[in-house]
Amino acid sequence: MSTLLTIDEFASDSYMGSTGTKPSNAVQVAIDIAETEVSEALGFPAGDDGTPTFISGEFTEEHPWPVPNRPLMLNSPRIITLDTVYARHDLGDCDCEWDDLTACGFIHDAKVGIVRFRTCARASSCWIYCGCPQRVQVTYTAGFTAAEVLPATPTGRRLRLAIALQARSHLELQDFYTDGNVAIKSYSSLRYSETREFTRSASGRKFGLSILSQAAADVLGPLVVDRGGAVMLRSQ
Repeated sequence: MSTLLTIDEFASDSYMGSTGTKPSNAVQVAIDIAETEVSEALGFPAGDDGTPTFISGEFTEEHPWPVPNRPLMLNSPRIITLDTVYARHDLGDCDCEWDDLTACGFIHDAKVGIVRFRTCARASSCWIYCGCPQRVQVTYTAGFTAAEVLPATPTGRRLRLAIALQARSHLELQDFYTDGNVAIKSYSSLRYSETREFTRSASGRKFGLSILSQAAADVLGPLVVDRGGAVMLRSQ
């Protein structure tokens, strides 16, 4: 089920203006798929139930413990809070159990999603002398706040418009299977010639190559965080 854009909003003049003759369940599926793609393009992991993340969600990840004071990039950008940090750590008993090191972690770059860990209470001695796995488990909250994605905010409008454009692209893809015209990119009126392109490229680009998908990418582009090599949304 969609989390941001309703069918009524989708059909309003603010976004697409009409659902045409499409049944409501087909429109809802297109919106759900579009929301998932927009969430993935923004770098947000899906929730445990598969729901796209826009309004802040809580995530837990496990990573190799980084070299002390070196950064660790988490899977999601836009960190709101670093909630808990557990690690294989020597607190005197060297039992290789998970120990609470929340006080040793801090957010280094919230927007990009980078955290750091201080060396606290002989953090590495257990690994050296006891052979404990060098692991860290981080639970954090990330995403946009509820206030940021309200319909009247710039971020809320961009998200909804990108979802609407991408959902419309999916609905037109359904038309391709009936009349074949949605994939036509260009044609010549002097001598019949046409070029067709499906809406998802073989290169793995998050959005497709249709005009609507390109428009969705452009609308969403300012919200995509450059994470130094992460998949970018804008066309190359």
